[in-house]
Amino acid sequence: MNRPLQVAVVVLTIVVSGTLLYAFIEHENLLDSLYFTLATVTTVGYGDEVPQTRAGEVLAIFLMLAGVGSALYAFSSVMSFMIEGRLAQILGVRKMKDVIAKMKGHFIVCGYGKLGKIVVRELQEAGAQFVILENSPAKAAEAREKEHLVVEGDATQQEALNEAGLDRAAGLTTTISDDAENLYIGIAARSMRPDLPVVCRSSSDRVRVLFERAGIDRTISIDEIGARRIVTSLLRPHVVEFMDQVLAPAPNRPSLHATRLEEGAALIGQTIMSARLRNRFGIVVLAIQRDGAFLPNPDPNEELRAGDVLILIGHHESAMRLGDLVEAPAEELGVAQE
Repeated sequence: MNRPLQVAVVVLTIVVSGTLLYAFIEHENLLDSLYFTLATVTTVGYGDEVPQTRAGEVLAIFLMLAGVGSALYAFSSVMSFMIEGRLAQILGVRKMKDVIAKMKGHFIVCGYGKLGKIVVRELQEAGAQFVILENSPAKAAEAREKEHLVVEGDATQQEALNEAGLDRAAGLTTTISDDAENLYIGIAARSMRPDLPVVCRSSSDRVRVLFERAGIDRTISIDEIGARRIVTSLLRPHVVEFMDQVLAPAPNRPSLHATRLEEGAALIGQTIMSARLRNRFGIVVLAIQRDGAFLPNPDPNEELRAGDVLILIGHHESAMRLGDLVEAPAEELGVAQE
């Protein structure tokens, strides 16, 4: 039983007991007995009305003591409940800040509205670390109740972005319905981390131009994406089903991955065929992003270069193993040097 309910039960028990005892001892009706009880418990007094018997006086003394005691108990219980709840909240927020301060390579989700919740769910299912940056106290509390890491603050302010670990983040997204606020957040993040991948929600192509002028080239129009998916589902439903599966990592099921070849990577100078990625790792190269353009279904004799981003399909564990070896010496990777 929680504390407020305990207090209510104690007070109700005293009032009911006092009313019944007054009716029995003073031979009064229930209404007068209730009046005597409440007058005694609340210390208001009887005025011209007083108990007429010794037993009634003893009962009045008992009710006075019990009433004052229960009032003090109720007051202390309420204060304790408020203080303990506030203290737990303060300690919880402080612990959360310590965890966020140690994070690296996480994603920052600005806004915990309808779209933000979907983004958080997808990141959680993908096993990615993330921090929610939310200005609304109610929404921030809702996110904390679901045990998400939350920074309560204005995402357009550098202090809030710093608290969310922007300098150590792998990316940032804005999911707020207000285009202007999304733009301000994108500009603030870009000014602090020019190299940071920023994905902003936009409402139209006209707004997208403003984002591009601000240096934010990754914008998502929810209406446009929704319309495109509807048409694709009508024309090529099996393609949509396939993409849904490979875009959502799951055990024992291939999914899409991407890895960048940095300077010194063992795969540089190798062809797709000589690297033998499929034989050694069970991974297939679907496309290569080079100088901002995509080369889909690359030729097996295509030579890999520094800066190439390989779009792969394979199991998550295999992709992670390849990621660990992508900068290893060629002999460790098991490919022949030309």
